[in-house]
Amino acid sequence: MSEQTPTHRASQRDRIRARFNNLSPREQRVLGPAEIIGLAGSVLILLLVVVSYLYFLVPANSQLVGLQAQRSLLQALVKDLQSAIKGGESSRSFSSEDQPKP
Repeated sequence: MSEQTPTHRASQRDRIRARFNNLSPREQRVLGPAEIIGLAGSVLILLLVVVSYLYFLVPANSQLVGLQAQRSLLQALVKDLQSAIKGGESSRSFSSEDQPKP
């Protein structure tokens, strides 16, 4: 029922080719207005992603470096206090040495 003869298929193929060949160069362009708008939108989104990445990452990294330095200083202070306690000194005498005298 739905069988088509090879000549019928060939004639359909020829009609499609003829329509395609009759298209103007403007209709054959790859980038039409919709594609250009889509590309511009995707470039804008990509730019927003890069800017937000830099906007949030750079301050976070600098804050991380500062907090790691503070952590290492506090760990060194804890280690010194623990060694002072093991050595028999009181923490008050240890901390009073660090304070300037008037």
